Amino acid sequence: MSSKSILGKSSMTFLENYLNNASPTGEGLPKKIVKNSLSKE
Repeated sequence: MSSKSILGKSSMTFLENYLNNASPTGEGLPKKIVKNSLSKE
């Protein structure tokens, strides 16, 4: 059985960047990460 991810490469990159951020509470950098991600779509 192969394990296939339900997330695409860009989704995984976004999630990794968001979760590896020092302050994932929505202040400052996390907002910028989300904004940058949404502007690419």
